[in-house]
This record gives sequence, structure tokens and C-alpha cells, in this order.
Amino acid sequence: FIRAYVSQAKKIEPFVPEHLQSTIVEQYVSMRQEDASDAEAAGAQALVTARQLLSVLRMAQALARLRFDEEVSHTDITEAIRLVRASKSSLEDDDNDPAASAVDIVTRIYSIIRDLMPESGVLKYSELEPVCLAKGFTTDHLDRCLEEYEELNVLQVNAARTKITFVEA
Repeated sequence: FIRAYVSQAKKIEPFVPEHLQSTIVEQYVSMRQEDASDAEAAGAQALVTARQLLSVLRMAQALARLRFDEEVSHTDITEAIRLVRASKSSLEDDDNDPAASAVDIVTRIYSIIRDLMPESGVLKYSELEPVCLAKGFTTDHLDRCLEEYEELNVLQVNAARTKITFVEA
């Protein structure tokens, strides 16, 4: 069955529609800018190149192929970008102590939460999750961060896990 599936999927050549091309360019430019600022802060060389753009395109096409779709969707592009960022993140984590990188992940997600938190002090989980996933984190990373900061009494997550609020001192 799997051989037949793969054989059929290989016959499909998905294309990127014009309305999604600008999304890819914007995301790529954003990745390059983030990488350049991170590299400058660390005194290192930027790593995002045109090869990553090609990787995003190839992965998005592969994801469309898996669905036997002739057209790449926005979801395919978002997932391909998430995979590229997660891959880059895993390479950076390999250079560090695993325990330190886990703490670093929690800290980086907390920074995202702080940046996204509206003045009302209530952030929807449904708004936070896609941002974290797009930056290469997993749902497990996000949940670990929320649990850790709940234990520290910094954040509070409602029982339905739909709203996140800062605990007032």
C-alpha cells in the first residue's frame, strides 16, 4: 500500500499560487532579519540563505503531494517554515547543554507571551499557539512553559486552557 501511495504521490507536481508567493517572500525576509539580528547579537554569521527559501518551497510542495493536491496551500507553507525554523533551532540546541536548552526554550516562549500579551492582561491560547509553532516550538514546549510559570505563580491558565493571564503581584 505504501509503495503505491508514494508512487502516485510522486506523479503530482504542485505549484505555488500567485497569492501565496508574497507570503513566502515575507516569511523568508522575516527569517533573514531575525537571523541577522540574532547573529549580530551573538557576534556570529547569519545562517539563513537562499537555500532555506528553496527548502521551504520543496517542503511545501511535498506536503501538498502528500494530500494529492496540485496546489500548495497556506497551511503547507506555514508548516514548511515551521519545520525549517525547528531544524535550525535543533542545530543550535545541539551546541548547548540539553538541560540549558530546555530552560532557554521556556524562557524564549515566555518572552513571546510577554510580547503578545494585550493591555487587558488576557491572552488567548489560540493566538499564542500558532506564533510559537511558527517560531519552531512545539505544543509540548508551550505547555511546559505555561506549567512552569504557573508553578511560579507568574501566569494563570484557565481550566479549559483557552486563556492566559499574568498574576498580579
